[in-house]
Amino acid sequence: MEGFLGISGYRPDWVSDPEHLVRHHASALGAMLHSELAAIWVLWDTTDEERYADAPVIIQFAAGPRVEICCWRFDEVSVTYDSIDVGKPVRWDGEPRTFEWRRDALSPFSSLIGSHLRSVDLVENELVLGDSTWCLGGLEFGFEIASLAIYNGLDDTQMAVDLEPGVGLRKRPWLNRTPDDPS
Repeated sequence: MEGFLGISGYRPDWVSDPEHLVRHHASALGAMLHSELAAIWVLWDTTDEERYADAPVIIQFAAGPRVEICCWRFDEVSVTYDSIDVGKPVRWDGEPRTFEWRRDALSPFSSLIGSHLRSVDLVENELVLGDSTWCLGGLEFGFEIASLAIYNGLDDTQMAVDLEPGVGLRKRPWLNRTPDDPS
């Protein structure tokens, strides 16, 4: 079954309300706290030899489901689990480029492999159209040595290590290990 962007089986669940994401994903993402990061998968454009930023980023832990995060438009984020088979080719009709899933392909992020998840925070973007409102921008996964943010870059999926809040961008604490956690 072909899905979004020609990714077999992938059906994004677009959300723009941070509270909706919190209600629907707190249990699954909270269960991943303490888990060891095993891999970060990105869709690679083999024609241009670069990450294809319109596609989801897949976070794989040693135990539990793979988390698939994709950003679209200005304020839409999709979080899904285990729907993408990284072994299947990506066939996007009408697209002359070729794509493949690559594991740990980006060096700034591959240094996080083996670290344990300590927190998951919301990333929010400020939308200014008359009045200012904050909307869902993505997620930041906090690990022992650094954090991995997967967030909306105005209609594509951006990644950053230790994302710094700034004008129009903020982080909101969400899921955290308790102070008395031994691990």
